[in-house]
Amino acid sequence: MDRILAPGSKPASPSECELAGIRCRIVAEPDIGPALAAGWQAEVREFAVDSPLLADVWLAGLSPAGGAPRVFVTRKPLATARCAAVFGYARRRARAAVASLAGLESDDAEQTRRRLEAVIAHELGHLAGYGHCRTPGCLMRPAETAADLDLRRLDVCPACRRRCAWPLAAALLAFCLAASLLLDTAIERVRNRTEVFRWRADGAAAVLVLEDNEVLRLRSPAAAARAAEALNGLYASMTPPRLEAVRTGASLCILAGGREVLAMDDVETGGAAPDEFARRWAARTDAFLQGKGPQERGCPACHVARRGEVLDAMIRRSHWWRSR
Repeated sequence: MDRILAPGSKPASPSECELAGIRCRIVAEPDIGPALAAGWQAEVREFAVDSPLLADVWLAGLSPAGGAPRVFVTRKPLATARCAAVFGYARRRARAAVASLAGLESDDAEQTRRRLEAVIAHELGHLAGYGHCRTPGCLMRPAETAADLDLRRLDVCPACRRRCAWPLAAALLAFCLAASLLLDTAIERVRNRTEVFRWRADGAAAVLVLEDNEVLRLRSPAAAARAAEALNGLYASMTPPRLEAVRTGASLCILAGGREVLAMDDVETGGAAPDEFARRWAARTDAFLQGKGPQERGCPACHVARRGEVLDAMIRRSHWWRSR
């Protein structure tokens, strides 16, 4: 395929060029002369069928391509659904823009080339995330006439740079918040995977097991599974609420912080009085939950004595992480 080459250059494969500090690929129609593409290595291709070319509709049907964004250059006039005539138009979803020489040409070929470059750079600015600007001379200031293009610098003003930095800062903040929440969720899931309490079926009944020791018999596997899940959640907490046996009318339950851990209707007490059995079982199990281990290992004394120290360390670490 033919290429538009700067005078004195050698043929080469299509490559990217840079305008206003933005990498791009130029695709020009065959009637765009080499003098207008000085310094660019552009691919030559006919693409504009209609005149005027509806830039927004045409770009909407263009599939995005890999690499640097493409800029299509034509002599045919451009229009959009809202404007009867435009110098150029960009569509970020297509990663492409189109620019026209219509209305740009003057007796000075260099001035024409400079105007075309200003249009292309402006559309590349839109593809890079910049919006329109009111600052005189800024690359992103809209041009109503070709004379306006003569005043356009090929660089954005400081105000544009600040405005463009805000979305990046907001995205970075959102990423940090999302990462914090994901980390908290991951830690919570790991923490809640602690399974010191297990259960196993025993015929139609079930047995709650702690460190290979049977600690409670229940009348159904479903009740045992609920009790094991509730107790493991309490064990995983640094400061679990106390277990207590509470009777409400005819019902007797073991609660923690007002939430039911198990109903004594599901428990086989082996002939013991339910109230006394529930009170003793709650006291014995609560000591284990608070101390994170049995008394003979010295776990309760160590855990409870150092609980404040551990909680302070957790708070300091949380404050450090969330300040980042």
